Amino acid sequence: MHESLNDKIVLVTGAAGAIGAATARAFRQLGAELFLIDRDEAGVRTLAGDIGAGWLAADVTAAGAGDVIVDACVMGDHNSLALQQVCV
Repeated sequence: MHESLNDKIVLVTGAAGAIGAATARAFRQLGAELFLIDRDEAGVRTLAGDIGAGWLAADVTAAGAGDVIVDACVMGDHNSLALQQVCV
């Protein structure tokens, strides 16, 4: 039995890669709102469009990236940040 992730926001890093994309799709099927991050702008934009997610092209290893990513997620359509991080 799977727990519903309705009203939850899931941040997926590495989202344009095979594992990240599969992870994002699985969370979407469980009802989560998604915010996708990847250095591959074209890839993350395409996936976000396919599954209806927010996205940001960013390198999570860069100094200050965490603040930029959380700010972008919060400033989007997500009013509350019930955040589960998945790093792939």
